[in-house]
Amino acid sequence: MGEAGKNVRESYLDFENVQYISEEEHRELIKRCHPQKGDVLYTKVGTTGIARAIDTNQEFSIFVSVALLRPDRNEVIHEYLEKVLNSPICREQAKALTQGVGNQNLVIKDLKRIEFPLSPLPEQKRIAAKIQDLMQEVERARTACEKQLEAAKALPAAYLRGVFEGEEAKKWERKKLEEIAKVFAGSSAPQESKYFKNGKYPFVRVQDLGRYRKTIDLKDIKDCINDVAIKELSLIKAEKGVILFPKSGAAITTNSRAILGINAFIVSHLAALKPKVEIADNHFLYYWLCLRDMARHMENPGYPSLKLSTISKILVPLPSLNIQHRIASQLKEKMAEVEKLRTGIEKQLEAITALPQSILRKAFKGEL
Repeated sequence: MGEAGKNVRESYLDFENVQYISEEEHRELIKRCHPQKGDVLYTKVGTTGIARAIDTNQEFSIFVSVALLRPDRNEVIHEYLEKVLNSPICREQAKALTQGVGNQNLVIKDLKRIEFPLSPLPEQKRIAAKIQDLMQEVERARTACEKQLEAAKALPAAYLRGVFEGEEAKKWERKKLEEIAKVFAGSSAPQESKYFKNGKYPFVRVQDLGRYRKTIDLKDIKDCINDVAIKELSLIKAEKGVILFPKSGAAITTNSRAILGINAFIVSHLAALKPKVEIADNHFLYYWLCLRDMARHMENPGYPSLKLSTISKILVPLPSLNIQHRIASQLKEKMAEVEKLRTGIEKQLEAITALPQSILRKAFKGEL
């Protein structure tokens, strides 16, 4: 089994995604350096400057992307060496000493130049133990926060199921999509750069639906076409308020949906619904569509594509327009609350993620 730089993590050694080599290759590699418990592995190719002490007796070898550091036990303990090398004081040196841009490399002679504060052994043990305790607290906080985030992410679907799969919904009339909305698709995307130069008309692609979380009022479109494209090409325009979703490609299996917040031209991989305002509320239809698994309507799963004729025949549970308005308003309010909750948890998680470097910085400035 061989360890590469990608297998060396700050908090553990990844033995699940390793490359396996023959016994002969392993024996040849360990002639150069034989990793042992208490040694410290240090990444020197790719993402450089990550240290991890070996805390296992498992037999493995390492490739050139990883350096092996064997501490002099009379001078430094491996727990301290790992943590000081991962601290900002050493990370910044490693970054400055790393050569290359695409293929980054921290060569051994430069790695040896990294300087760090060396405390007496008893103080090293105290610092390492204190850091370990604090890191465990951080990990517990991270785990709890990640669980909160997963719970927050599950709320929208739960709200939608409560509406569209509840007892009341079973009493609603079913209508075909073509009865309550105009169903159409976009046009082929312009291929020449001349059609995008100084563009001012938004051109929506499938990735625009998934690029941003807020898709109920989609306005921030990456690409814009110009007057030349309008004049020379037969493009399909969708009006503000039209609902979009993928009709071909792998994105069919995702829940990428959007309501246009502006008039825009759309790509052929998108299907569009323009609700008849006297029958259907576009936000109600959008929320129903967010819960709908459109992949189930594909006629050939091997070729991910939806026919407009098939989409048109899909049955939609449709209460009165007043009820649609009320439900859409309630769901919009709930989704805004979920988004606020989710954003808050994500910011909290970002703060927790930054704590380890803050702890290490303080530890080796003598503030722990």
